[in-house]
Amino acid sequence: MLRELLAASHLMSMEQLPGAVARHAADHGLHDALIYVVDLQQTVLRLLTGKGPDAGQDPAVESPELRVDGTVAGRAFQTMEPAFGQALDGGRCQFWVPILDGTERIGVLRVTVRRDDDRVREEAEVLAGLVALIIVSKGPYSDSYSRLVRTRDMTVSAEMQWRLLPPTSFANDQVVIGAALEPPTCWAATPSTTRW
Repeated sequence: MLRELLAASHLMSMEQLPGAVARHAADHGLHDALIYVVDLQQTVLRLLTGKGPDAGQDPAVESPELRVDGTVAGRAFQTMEPAFGQALDGGRCQFWVPILDGTERIGVLRVTVRRDDDRVREEAEVLAGLVALIIVSKGPYSDSYSRLVRTRDMTVSAEMQWRLLPPTSFANDQVVIGAALEPPTCWAATPSTTRW
């Protein structure tokens, strides 16, 4: 699965990622795969649908946006540990896996697995790692991804500043560095068009 997805990713756009992940994952026992990415303020997880400008607004999915606080998906995101979610029939359940690039939290991957299948759950964790690498490599070239991770409109200067900043966290075996930046002037102040 990982080899096939990695090979396909070289010529894949961000919009093609959700469908490709779902197809390759289902062939290996990871069903109903959905990718949620976190917004810049890390308050909501939004569904990456692959539908261009309207990414995250899929009416077929009951929860295209999940709060980080108070949800199983949010707990997996905050703790950086996989979490079991809703129990389904036949011993299956939703399994939420954090999508991490090193220590940088990008979002969560939701798959449906058998609760007692350790091998499949391990594959879900490795799949989430590959999804993180693809998002990091494709994100800068995707307008729909940029719109998805913003809950409010940005000013031009703020957009330029975000593009020039290094990642907000880094870790190796000797040091861990974390940062947060949200200057008050970075959000557009148009009262009727600001998205919250």
